[in-house]
Amino acid sequence: MQRDHLLEDLLAQRQAMAQQWQRALTRLEPALQDNVQAAQLLPLVERFLVLLRREPFEALATRSLGAEVAAFSTEPETLICSQEVLARQISEVLSVEELAALQPRLTRLFGEMAAGFYGHTKAEREKEAFSYLWGVRHQSAGDLNMIVGFSRVILKGIDGPVTDLQKKDLTLIYKAGARIVRMMNDLSDMGKIRVGVFELDAEEFDMQELLFQLTPTLRAYQIESRPAAILEVSLGDDLREMQGDRYRVHQVIRYLLQSIICYTDEGTIALAVRRDRLEKDGVFVLEVSSPAASPFKFYQKYWSERTTSARRYWLEYDLLHSLIDLMGGTLTAEGSEEMGSVFTLRLPARMAT
Repeated sequence: MQRDHLLEDLLAQRQAMAQQWQRALTRLEPALQDNVQAAQLLPLVERFLVLLRREPFEALATRSLGAEVAAFSTEPETLICSQEVLARQISEVLSVEELAALQPRLTRLFGEMAAGFYGHTKAEREKEAFSYLWGVRHQSAGDLNMIVGFSRVILKGIDGPVTDLQKKDLTLIYKAGARIVRMMNDLSDMGKIRVGVFELDAEEFDMQELLFQLTPTLRAYQIESRPAAILEVSLGDDLREMQGDRYRVHQVIRYLLQSIICYTDEGTIALAVRRDRLEKDGVFVLEVSSPAASPFKFYQKYWSERTTSARRYWLEYDLLHSLIDLMGGTLTAEGSEEMGSVFTLRLPARMAT
């Protein structure tokens, strides 16, 4: 009964609370004068008061309330002002004893509101940042592709003969340009994933054919970057039908193998692919082993720093893991100086898209 009494007293003042909130916000940010009205804030006040007394405590609903406040303005002062107004209005309605009893709950409510506010703010700023990156990428794509394309034309001798020294220089230009184009595409993909607009295609394709086509590319990369190493590929039976995004599957396998090759100076890198039909719809299992411990150590370092403020930005590894997650797959690794490194990639034969 006491709880119902408090809620009724507070709700009776909801209109005044909404008006005070609106005036405080427009004093803080005059630009909000035309965008924030007391009528818009009234439902937020009602939800705030109901959540203040509801049991059990609803953290997600409270965070959603904080996100709605951020929709008016992402400035931290907006949140502080809002909380000060609500707290002051509550203190004017309740007695000292009632307010003291409610204080722990009010503190928790404000904490969850702040989490929702700053979560929304971070997401909006990420969208702005990645929108900017997409714009840069589209503006530079034409020039970058011209650099790559014309350097390749000259290398082929279409415009006339070139000397060996010129070929060497042009090859460096071509490879550097191609890497930048790929990096810009990866940045664009990561941006779409971060803001939730990335989509996987759904198509039926032959997994064995994809691996046959990818193997020469991987071997060429290994010969060029790690000539003392050897790449062996073993394909099991029943690797045919797969449903998912063919290009992205190709990209995931290529990025994973290239990162392992990059950290293996010598010895045999073995890729074994099989299909496990014990699980629903089947799972493609790709196991990659290297005699070196370095690939596993790199993976450990990346994973340990992935969610920390001290992390480095390994774009290809970030994209690799994000794509695997979107596909519903998993990547695990183990290793030591004695055993080397072993990576196991599991991809469902029918992916959610």
